Amino acid sequence: TGAVTVTSSSPNATHTGEVTGATALTIANDVITGDKLGTQYKTNVVLTSGQNNIDFEAAQVFTKTLDADTTLTFSNAQTGDVKVFYMAGNYALTLPSGFVINGEWVADETNVIQVLYTGSVYIYSINQFV
Repeated sequence: TGAVTVTSSSPNATHTGEVTGATALTIANDVITGDKLGTQYKTNVVLTSGQNNIDFEAAQVFTKTLDADTTLTFSNAQTGDVKVFYMAGNYALTLPSGFVINGEWVADETNVIQVLYTGSVYIYSINQFV
């Protein structure tokens, strides 16, 4: 009967690797390398016909050739994510709602679209290879 509180006599007592600290852990300088980054920061994905959802956890760079008017959707976006799309095709492209701060989609050109997710809104910059 009554309240019971259990506490660890040595929190964070056992940790290994390139970290320091007894209470708050600190990662050592220069130990995060490209090999240690997740797939979502270093992979290219080619989207196929009809594949119109961009999963932010799947890759950093997405490529697609539109074969019809296309409406993209996004999933798994995290605050601060920045992704790059290389898209072409002589069709209309609709992006999820957000703010375009530079450029516009040009059909029949290769468009480079950079998108930033702020946690509440997508911000786009669109340019073309010429």
